[in-house]
Amino acid sequence: MNFKQIKKSSTIDKLSITERQILHIIPDFDTPLNKSIMDIPLNHRQVQFYIIKSGLFKLGRKTLNPKEYYNNSKKLLIDNHMNVKRTIPKELSQNKFIIIDHTIAMQAVRFIAEKSSEKSALFYLLQYLKKEISVIKQTHPTFNQNILFDLTVPNGLNELLSQLTKFNHETLNSEYKMFDEWMLAASHAGDDVIILPIMGFNNGKVELYRSKLLQAKSNVKAAEPLKVKVKLSETDNDTDSSKLTKDIVTDTLRKDIVKKDDELSSKIVIDRRKLSGILKRYKIKDPILANNVKSAVDDYIKVTEDDQIKQDNVELVVLKAINKSIYNTDVLPEEYIDNPNKLFSKLSQSNSYSEKISYPKIDNQAVTAKDIINFDTVTGPVRHKFEFSENLDFAMATMFKSLQKLKNHPIEVVNIKKDIKDNNLHRFYEYTITLKNQIGGEQEPYDVKIKVPALVNDRYFKLGGNEYIMVSQQYLQPLTKDKDNEVRFLTHYNMTRLSVQNLKFNISQVQDILNYINLKYAEIVTETKTDDKNNIHYIKFSNAEIFDLTSLTPYNGISTNLEYIDGLYYEVSKVERFATPIKIGNERNEFLYKKLIKQISRVNPSDKLNKSVRTIPYIRIHIIGQKIPLILFIAQHMGLLNALTKVDIDYEIGESLERPEPNLTLSLANGQNLYIYTKDLRQELIANGLIHNHMAKKFINMDVSELNKKETYDEMFRKIYGATIIKKIDEVHEKSIDPTTAELLDFYDYPDNFLDVLIEPGLEKLLNSEVDHGGDLAKLRVRQSEVFTNILYDQMMLAASTYSDNVGFDASAKLRFDEEYLISNLLGKHIHAKNDGGALLELSTPYSPYAELTLASKVSKSGKGGIPNSRMLKKNMRSVHPSYMGQIGANSFGES
Repeated sequence: MNFKQIKKSSTIDKLSITERQILHIIPDFDTPLNKSIMDIPLNHRQVQFYIIKSGLFKLGRKTLNPKEYYNNSKKLLIDNHMNVKRTIPKELSQNKFIIIDHTIAMQAVRFIAEKSSEKSALFYLLQYLKKEISVIKQTHPTFNQNILFDLTVPNGLNELLSQLTKFNHETLNSEYKMFDEWMLAASHAGDDVIILPIMGFNNGKVELYRSKLLQAKSNVKAAEPLKVKVKLSETDNDTDSSKLTKDIVTDTLRKDIVKKDDELSSKIVIDRRKLSGILKRYKIKDPILANNVKSAVDDYIKVTEDDQIKQDNVELVVLKAINKSIYNTDVLPEEYIDNPNKLFSKLSQSNSYSEKISYPKIDNQAVTAKDIINFDTVTGPVRHKFEFSENLDFAMATMFKSLQKLKNHPIEVVNIKKDIKDNNLHRFYEYTITLKNQIGGEQEPYDVKIKVPALVNDRYFKLGGNEYIMVSQQYLQPLTKDKDNEVRFLTHYNMTRLSVQNLKFNISQVQDILNYINLKYAEIVTETKTDDKNNIHYIKFSNAEIFDLTSLTPYNGISTNLEYIDGLYYEVSKVERFATPIKIGNERNEFLYKKLIKQISRVNPSDKLNKSVRTIPYIRIHIIGQKIPLILFIAQHMGLLNALTKVDIDYEIGESLERPEPNLTLSLANGQNLYIYTKDLRQELIANGLIHNHMAKKFINMDVSELNKKETYDEMFRKIYGATIIKKIDEVHEKSIDPTTAELLDFYDYPDNFLDVLIEPGLEKLLNSEVDHGGDLAKLRVRQSEVFTNILYDQMMLAASTYSDNVGFDASAKLRFDEEYLISNLLGKHIHAKNDGGALLELSTPYSPYAELTLASKVSKSGKGGIPNSRMLKKNMRSVHPSYMGQIGANSFGES
């Protein structure tokens, strides 16, 4: 049915829109519109633009930012020829219409419905739509605007809409006369979807069609809900986690009356017994974690005036104490403030692995062991026991199961069996892994065996008749920033480096830029303040702009509508209650960097803080010995258009411009052009990789149809970097995230995909974080069984590559293991051992408990993951980064 033919009695199986209009679609609570849009019976080919507005929603402490939802939508809808945009164009083609996706607004509506009532939620939704339609009407007065509600689940949006029946005729006409022709509802009954008019006009007045609204509601059948993929500051808060902090405040703090100098005063004190009970009730039994929480709340009370103690403040202190216990940092991420449940889930994974020492009672002894030894608990032996029992078994299982995820030649893990082997000379576990090739090679199940040293008395190893103590090994956290302009991503498979090229200062060196401006362009500076090292932290310019690096709002500009929210700057409209803030800046340092360049341009427009006038700053990846622009590395994996979408860069393809001047233009074949629009410094640095070192010339003869094909960039890379580069890069994508690294990424709330780690936390750390201090122990982890899995993962991936190479010409090809490989490496006897002959197992006879504790606490300075010195670098290892030389971490340290 054509839109012009709709009547109040219509039931529409297929709706055709052939006139220029804007259709506002409001999805159901559990169904993002980017997943259900193709199920709505519309003529989707007539959709010219699919709009997801860039507004920020603030609901108390909740912040909803549609950035990731926009990115996901662009990726999902590109195959459906949907042109996803953030702003409505001024012009619209004939017989085309625009869809505006209000998924993010529905997250706010859902939050209000859960915290308040359905009536309040509907009021907010209608007021929001009324405001949005009114604003668009001012800028696009010739476009008709109509509304469609997408009802996909029972007891969802349809329950809100049923509240419309409680509005009287006058209210509907005075408050909600917002659409031009129809308010529609798409009602899903499984795979069958019908569209019904639920509100329209009768003699110029709004009329609610109650029977159609009831039909739309009753037609919806239960279906499996789709989870919305919007990474925001989460709106959903787990009641148990937030209840814990409230319980601590309400049940453990009390006000005591204190008499001093004949005057009565009140004092806030903490009931530590009740606090212990609450922590146990929430399964926080680790005494170290419990003491941290108690001490943090105690300290807060001591330094805070009684009348200033508020529930929100104390709850924040509790969360900070838990965060400090887990991550050893005082910085509490905003996501944990918004959603404490995420932090509490980490708490359940934490354990100090300590146990009390029992001292034997000996009669008639003047001095006992307890009088001499001044500690009650130990961690070394307990960690040994944990590392080489349940942790090792879990790591072995997850490591081998990763073979099932291999792209080209996956291998099924049929069974894993563990036997203990012990005699007078050796004690080890013999793992027997039954495997079955899924594609090619040996077709029958087969076994591989691995020998893994087993502990004796939970303390030492016995191999070849000798006794060994396991030396702990330091590992850096997956993402570290060791230089001003470089970040490295470390896994057990490889190391990858991200860097910014051709800038005088990295983005995070804001203080150095202030010093530079003060020295070179003193004529625009009116006031400065310095720290004890004579570095400028406060500067005021002649146009009244102020930069104060010690302030929570480090920029105070000319605009009066700036608001600093969660590390981002926003331009906020103060006119209407439901006005949507407009994002104008990016993360802190990126925003300040751009503002400082504008200050410099007032006196020297040619100084862009580049190394030279001719160099182009861009972001580069250093991987498998090659240095590649990041955007091309992503394009080789998924095509250029998908790569631009991946990093949230907008683009247009055509012969002439339809929009304002682009930031970058690539000339293609047949007179076509790729116009690229960057909105901030990060996007500009990424996109510049396409024009670095005359790279743009490689696109001149490229057809539009080839832009988004992986094969196009495979051929380009072979010509630039060599014939074997593609196989190596594909293996990096497939094998970089080993099980141990995946576990760590999950713990730090990082993505589990190689590219996503680089694009999201990697770029964030590169552009906005300070350099990690070499002696910061928070950046290190000390593991023992991880040494085993590190060595075995190397062997397993090497064996998998060899098997994959042999499949084509060997009908009996299979995974082949050297069962002695691990033990030989640990003892420094295998040719692959990387510790220059030094063993990771230290030869020692554990003759006393003190000796066992000392050796169990020792940390290796070199070995797995490091290269002892530059002399160990051979000619075929020239691409190894100097940071691999010597000790992998800072200083060795004791664990007990």
